[in-house]
Amino acid sequence: MGLRPFSRHLLLFTAILTALLLLTCFYNNHVGFYSHNVAFKRLHRECRQTQNLFCEYNSGLINSTGVTIMRQVYVPTGPFMYLYSSGDKASETILRSGMWEQEVLNELTWAMITSLPESLRSIRSNGPRTDDPAEWSDVMFVDAGAKIGWHALNIAARGYEVLAFEGLHQNQILLRSTLCQNPTLMERVTLYPFALGAQHEVCLAQSRETNQGQGLVANCSYVSSAAGQASVVSWYATKLADGNADHAQEHQMLEVHRLDKLLNMGVKVLKVDEDGRELKVIQGAAQLFKKYNVWFLLVEYHRHLAHDGASLPTTSNEIEAVLHFLKEVMSHGFHVSSDGFQGPYIGPVTGRSSEGRDTELQHLVSEMRSGDTLPSFYFYFVNSKLMKAWAKEKDSQPLPT
Repeated sequence: MGLRPFSRHLLLFTAILTALLLLTCFYNNHVGFYSHNVAFKRLHRECRQTQNLFCEYNSGLINSTGVTIMRQVYVPTGPFMYLYSSGDKASETILRSGMWEQEVLNELTWAMITSLPESLRSIRSNGPRTDDPAEWSDVMFVDAGAKIGWHALNIAARGYEVLAFEGLHQNQILLRSTLCQNPTLMERVTLYPFALGAQHEVCLAQSRETNQGQGLVANCSYVSSAAGQASVVSWYATKLADGNADHAQEHQMLEVHRLDKLLNMGVKVLKVDEDGRELKVIQGAAQLFKKYNVWFLLVEYHRHLAHDGASLPTTSNEIEAVLHFLKEVMSHGFHVSSDGFQGPYIGPVTGRSSEGRDTELQHLVSEMRSGDTLPSFYFYFVNSKLMKAWAKEKDSQPLPT
């Protein structure tokens, strides 16, 4: 088992590049450099240099036997996209239909192309592109859990700047390989080769042979011990439908960082899909929400994976767990909808009783769960400041369809 589809030389080279970059991240994180804009600019530049080195030295290796190359016609610029040839739900769906998560992509695209009210726009948002990412806040898409890059590539193809965070090595290789074949998109997409969470730590992650692009994380506190590593296999077995840990790929080390230690700038749209650790990502972005503006936030809530104790309190009542999740996200100043970024919305507790808000949320969650066997839900959050500005400037917002 393990990462059989990929060239071992390619994995080794990528691991070396990633290790060098993560050493820089670790050093900066612990001496506090990330509180300054210069630190983020430096990290951003190093990530882009890593991508360039990958393309320069791996041009003859990226056509691995287990990887399928195809032309993805939906993306306006028509990039070639590297996919898993088998054992990955997203890749198999794209190969079969040329599409993945159409409704989600439509919502993300809508949020990116929707103009902010004049009162909320960045002064420099309409100027020429510069090399300073801090000036891109009104056109910035952050993909936390980019996987093979489907959403990141589609958003970049529309001309927006993308910061893509992905911790699994095999996903990194596919996304890097795709970027090598699409220089125009590579100018707009920067891959950060680590996962996001509530604190800086090193974890163990495993993926399943039938869904290689998904990495489940456990026992971040005990990765250095043999007992801790063995417990990952036992923990992961409970997450498999058949309970058979033999169907899991070999585990790998996963570097995790807080988003608010990396970014000191506003974000137009933040997408979070960290395979059950979404609330950890939100908690690790608390200062980002407090100091800057994240206008749109899409979070995929994994129904079964989120009960492992890593993200939410363990509970037998799924409704309680989802309500806890929604309340914590909304506490950062967001309205929420289960239908999309255009609502209808439920707002945070401001000038009304928490009981009324909780009743609305419970009704929303109950409706979503009713007869639904999907493994995850999507929740769409809109910054409450944006909601107020829309209400005040109705004439300035014919919303795009």
